[in-house]
Amino acid sequence: MRRKLVPITVLILAALPTLQIRQSDTGLEERLASVERWRPTVEERLERMERSRASTVTGSNAQAGDEILSVAIRNKRFDRDGAEDNRPWRQVDTIWWDATYEAYGLHKDARSIQGLLQFCDLFGDTQFEVKVNINDPVRAKGRYRGPSAGVDFQKDDKGHRWLASTKLQDMTFRFRVRRILYLDGSREEF
Repeated sequence: MRRKLVPITVLILAALPTLQIRQSDTGLEERLASVERWRPTVEERLERMERSRASTVTGSNAQAGDEILSVAIRNKRFDRDGAEDNRPWRQVDTIWWDATYEAYGLHKDARSIQGLLQFCDLFGDTQFEVKVNINDPVRAKGRYRGPSAGVDFQKDDKGHRWLASTKLQDMTFRFRVRRILYLDGSREEF
């Protein structure tokens, strides 16, 4: 008698998890349906977060050309007496940097892009800006790493002093597109 009770108990215990799974299947389906309903909202929020990460312009300061290219600056350096410059007769102090542009808002490939590269403080206020022409093709949704760029340092210019003295981690950047010449010959201005 004892032998018959053990296998029956084992069968009942083995069947319990499947009974519980079948009862919770409806809960699982409801949860999955809820996730599917929220998916577009979550994707939209992630896209907005990505845009805000790429561009520091918000609110009334935003302009149409701000959501086309994002820029990352690295390797900012101060060159005394033009040692990095390939023209030894120029004895000028220069501030250099390397820039990488991400064309997350570009809807078709561009032949050339013109805009303003803005160096901002942590609050997004522009402290220094320089006109930039990207004369190499830039693919839509692609990245473009430009050559090293720089400006001749003028000690009397407040923006130059700020750019030279501020650490890279204490800056934010944005690229305001002004004009785009697309590979197909069309143009767009902002």
